[in-house]
Amino acid sequence: MPLPAQSWRRTLPLFEDTQHRPHRLVFFCYSQRMEIVQDGNPVLRDTAKEVSADEFGSKELKAILAQMETALDGERDGVALAAPQIGISKRIFIVRFDRLLPLSPEETAPPKDVGVFINPELIRVSRRKDEMDEGCLSVRGTYGKTVRHEQATVRAQNVDGTFFERGGGGVLAQAYQHEIDHLNGTLFIDHAVHLREALREDYE
Repeated sequence: MPLPAQSWRRTLPLFEDTQHRPHRLVFFCYSQRMEIVQDGNPVLRDTAKEVSADEFGSKELKAILAQMETALDGERDGVALAAPQIGISKRIFIVRFDRLLPLSPEETAPPKDVGVFINPELIRVSRRKDEMDEGCLSVRGTYGKTVRHEQATVRAQNVDGTFFERGGGGVLAQAYQHEIDHLNGTLFIDHAVHLREALREDYE
């Protein structure tokens, strides 16, 4: 999931943490790039398959995660990515937590911090919802408004199969909902309003 077009160029965009404190986002640029599947590919409309017990800890699973990480690294405005977006129909998504950390102009970029969510499910969401700007790395150049729960908690497994829970608010909660939609064959354009096109230079 990317942040709204041009926001990273004009200013460092805002997000809210779990205490609803506004912070600013910082994006990074990488030279290595991997193609991300675009709207129209059937894999984006499939319900992704669960990762089976015997896949946890395997070289194959680690290879998938490495491919996802490389793909997300190459998208300077991207904060999260689901496996179907690289053509793999598995219930996995990753989040770049370091891209959600509040930074002042004087601070240096934090170390890379990738969260792995395997077989994720939303277990709690807030009653309160908010209309948010949204885009998608698989619907490049299109942005719109979506209504998302302000808070969300996900239960998932890590690469070794251990279960964990992690919650978040603002953009992080939005990312959880957006990526789980991907795993169910849903794109944000299916329910977004006020869709608009951005200039290519705004996200490349």
